[in-house]
Amino acid sequence: LAIAAKAARSRAPIFIEGEGGVGKEVVADAIHAASPRARMPYLKVNCAAIAPNLLDSVLFGHEKDAFTGAFDRRVGIFQQAENGTVFLDEIDQLPLETQVRLVRLLTEGEIQPLGSVNSYRIDVRVITACNHDLAAKLADGSFREDLYYRINVVQLHIPALRERISDIPSLARHFLGRMASQPGLRSLGITDEALSLLKDYNWPGNVRQLQSALFRAAVLCD
Repeated sequence: LAIAAKAARSRAPIFIEGEGGVGKEVVADAIHAASPRARMPYLKVNCAAIAPNLLDSVLFGHEKDAFTGAFDRRVGIFQQAENGTVFLDEIDQLPLETQVRLVRLLTEGEIQPLGSVNSYRIDVRVITACNHDLAAKLADGSFREDLYYRINVVQLHIPALRERISDIPSLARHFLGRMASQPGLRSLGITDEALSLLKDYNWPGNVRQLQSALFRAAVLCD
């Protein structure tokens, strides 16, 4: 967190790694909020949730008739986030062609929309995240080495919840406090015995699973 706070003040790319559910997006949100770009656009893209053949268009935009079905011009995510921040989750899912375009953006500060003969200079901060160790992707050639070193200027590793069980009481009380404000729920406390039970569990789904368990308890417990 200290590294994240210091890095937030710069424009350096940040790479966040950790298992699913540990809170990588929460850390990315906090970095943007603590940065000089906090009042500027902040856009998020899950690279695994978009078809690979559409990622170039979503991120970098396209001109009319750039490809079949491109009936109108589209402004990409990076241009929409001018002077702000873009968070790319599951960066390991980027196709190689899109990786080349991202290298150009991080190296030269330029993008070229699909079908355009012009390039555009933009100022955008890029934060990336991944659930898996990228070393295997580098080894088999499915992730570019030059891109890895450009996104990984500042690296943050978010530990699994089982490696930081002392966080569980604070997280539990935080989540229960948020849940109490939802319609149909009420304010709930949590006993020391219940906290001990939570701290003894392995939490393979990490903080996301803890939040789900507490929500279920808030709905069902008397």
